[in-house]
Amino acid sequence: HPQHAPPPSAALHEAAKHAWVFARGLIFAVVFLGAGVLAGVSAWSVAGPDTLMVGASGAVLGLVGATLVALLGTERLRATPEMRAGLAALGALLAAQCGSDLAGGLRVSAAAHLGGLVAGAALMAWAEYESARR
Repeated sequence: HPQHAPPPSAALHEAAKHAWVFARGLIFAVVFLGAGVLAGVSAWSVAGPDTLMVGASGAVLGLVGATLVALLGTERLRATPEMRAGLAALGALLAAQCGSDLAGGLRVSAAAHLGGLVAGAALMAWAEYESARR
C-alpha cells in the first residue's frame, strides 16, 4: 500500500500552529525588551542621564502588566474560579509592589517599576488589538 501524504489543509493547519507559537514568543520578546527600555527611560527621567543603573525589574514588571492585560482580555478564562483567584492574587501583588514603590516618594526604582508595568501593559494591549484586527 502506498503511503498517502496528509492533505494540504492539514499541513497548513500544522504550519499555522507553529507560526502562532513563534508569534507569541516574539510578542514576549518585544514586551520584555520594550518594557525594559521604557523602564530605563522612566528611571533616567527621575535620576538623570548621568546615573548608571543595572537591573531587569522594570522589564519583569512589564511582563506582569502584559500578563494582566492578556488575562483580562480572555473572557473564557475569567469565567473560572481559579482564574478569578489568580487575577485577584496578581492584583494584590501589583498593589503591594506599587504601594511599596511609592511609599517613599518617586524614587529611581519606583519609576523603573511603574514605567515597565505601564509599558508592558500598553505593548500587550497593542499586540492584542493588532491580533484581533487581522
